[in-house]
Amino acid sequence: MSKTANTASPAQALRHSLHRRINALRNKAIRLGVVSALAIAGACFAWYEPQSILLLREWVWDEMVRAKPREYVPDLKVRIVDIDEASLAAHGQWPWPRARIARLIDALHEYGARAVAFDVIFAEPDRTSLSRVFEALQQDVPGYTPPLDAVTLATQPDNDAILAASMTKIPVVLALSVEERALPGTSRKLENLPRVKFERRKDQRYLPRYPGAVSALPLLQKHAAANASIDPRVDPDGITRRAPLLFKVGKRTVPALALALAHAADGNGKITVQTRSPGLGSVSAGTRRIPTDRYGQMRLYDSGSNKDRYISAAEVLAKTTPGEILKDAIVIVGTGAEGLNDLRLTPLNNWVPGMETHAQFVEQILADSHLSRPAWGRGAEAAGAALIGVLLLLAIYVNWLKFPPWAIAVATSGIFALAAWIAFAEFRVLLDPLVPAAALLCAAALDRFLLVLELRRERSAVRGAFARYLAPAVVEQLAENPDRLTLGGERREMTFLFCDIRGFTAISEQFRDNPEGLTNLINRFLTPMTDEIMSRGGTIDKYMGDCIMAFWNAPLDDPLHALHASEAALAMQESLKALNAEIAAAAQAANKPVTIKAGVGLNTGNCVVGNMGSEQRFDYSVLGDDVNLASRLEGQSKTYGVDILIGESTRAATPNFAALEVDLIAVKGRAAAVQVHALLGDIALRDSAQFKDLTAAQSDLLSDYRAQRWDAARSNVARCRELAPAEWKLDALYDLYDERISAFESMPPDKDWDGVYVAESK
Repeated sequence: MSKTANTASPAQALRHSLHRRINALRNKAIRLGVVSALAIAGACFAWYEPQSILLLREWVWDEMVRAKPREYVPDLKVRIVDIDEASLAAHGQWPWPRARIARLIDALHEYGARAVAFDVIFAEPDRTSLSRVFEALQQDVPGYTPPLDAVTLATQPDNDAILAASMTKIPVVLALSVEERALPGTSRKLENLPRVKFERRKDQRYLPRYPGAVSALPLLQKHAAANASIDPRVDPDGITRRAPLLFKVGKRTVPALALALAHAADGNGKITVQTRSPGLGSVSAGTRRIPTDRYGQMRLYDSGSNKDRYISAAEVLAKTTPGEILKDAIVIVGTGAEGLNDLRLTPLNNWVPGMETHAQFVEQILADSHLSRPAWGRGAEAAGAALIGVLLLLAIYVNWLKFPPWAIAVATSGIFALAAWIAFAEFRVLLDPLVPAAALLCAAALDRFLLVLELRRERSAVRGAFARYLAPAVVEQLAENPDRLTLGGERREMTFLFCDIRGFTAISEQFRDNPEGLTNLINRFLTPMTDEIMSRGGTIDKYMGDCIMAFWNAPLDDPLHALHASEAALAMQESLKALNAEIAAAAQAANKPVTIKAGVGLNTGNCVVGNMGSEQRFDYSVLGDDVNLASRLEGQSKTYGVDILIGESTRAATPNFAALEVDLIAVKGRAAAVQVHALLGDIALRDSAQFKDLTAAQSDLLSDYRAQRWDAARSNVARCRELAPAEWKLDALYDLYDERISAFESMPPDKDWDGVYVAESK
């Protein structure tokens, strides 16, 4: 049975290398494809802004507003006159007579308010006017006769007329509500709408359009400073985050309540609409410029609900409110009593009265404190996602940044988040960190997942390939660092070990009727031998029946490979003693004594190591002349009768071991002679006086032998026998030299003989 390494042709090695490279390229292509797809998806989401993405983005911006809300500034003097529970208790249930509303306006005028807006719609005539009260009684009470005649009733004051007269004293903005569809008898002609100038008339198509509106009585509209919509924009999650500043009702352009109130308070200056492409960019009321989205919507920069905005209508009517609170104030009148108020969700509060959102919009206009979503925002976000996606692709393909893709994704996501926060906190500009960061993080996470799968497959392959050859700890090192393994063949210096049972044929004869017993015996021998090799970092190349082939310094580097191989060889012989003791005890009971003897050959030299074999099956093995020499040395250990025979390279690399030179030999199949040594023990034995004496005597023996001084050589053989104890097992060696000396005495070699023994067998 041959004990040399399997060989593989260069073509086979090349095909295997190409196959592995193709697999690596395929895995990289998959990773690149996944990252590209997610980066492109992120850029597309940022650019096209689907509804689900918009809502997620709004939640992110809500968190920013919660972290840094707009500061409430009392000096802006935007006040809410609340028709609250106390007001109803003092002045009766709602709706109040228009005369009482007129008295409220008069009181605000006396306080010096700049403008008043109502968050209620006076859509029907006041039923509490005296003529309408008698008319209703006549309809409901049969035979009822009013106490006043028709002429006298006609001279009585009408509450709506009283309210209209009061509205001439102070700018009043009346409310209207747009309708999705025009209902018969509800839509009226809209009066007193401020003139709105568009930079481009065609941009009016971006405004929300409605066929009609529920508005105040024509008499009241005519006396109002403006009529305005109180309709907010409610997002799909129910939160009010923005309000259109302008509406199209039929062919008329209607302002929002906040815009109309700020406009009226400043003296009814010009309202102009600036354009961006596409759509609207901003709305200006006088000198105040309000940024909007393309649909003319103003974004709420929430300051949170604040009780300082509120004044009870009862206090205003009773004139108990401190004068400085309402002096030059812009007032919004609304109903906050239980069951009457219009509650809305805002980013900072669960529920607030609708009139408070109007107040906040007015405050933003007066303070010029706006949140804006720039037209270039989505382009920058899409470009950012695409750019970082390219960085991830480069990191995967060439790793030129020297950072893993996940680290780039995490770092850039943090940069996106920081940039978005700075833009919001310092410039009140809304940028979306979510879509680019989410796309990149998902791309990096999936890339990491694919890479982990690839590494797990690679590690599994490494474990499968080397579990039979290496100690578990070494296999795990290779699995964790597969780059340390060069597949396909590399040249390096290594130490090789061959171990074989002597007299195996005779042992097999004893088990000819019990092959299972022979198998068990071989396994019992191979197991401790393997343990000794692998525990010292050796790699099991293969088992060849009763023979073990192993090597050191591959696949992991081992600078002390010769030392570790020598330690393993000595430990194997010690383990064999213990094994023979166990076998002897068992064999005595069965009356079948068996003793295992094993020879070991060690050699150090250069070879090629790697995956060798065929495309269908290959093994990690070694190939080279020095490997064959180690095999021959194991065979010659039987010739010299020693347990361990090592080559001169191994001896040179392990000077601290007790090794005795035994011969110069040219093994079969190799012309060059090599100096061989019997490995007897460790440094303690080497430093012993007995071994030193034997080494000197052995040197004299070999000198006389090679000089053909046969008598002196025979004397030195006898001296060496006396110095060598039985446990060193050198008797067979000296028997060999006695035989050679006797043979050469009868048939001397040539005069130029150099003392080399030419082996005729393996």
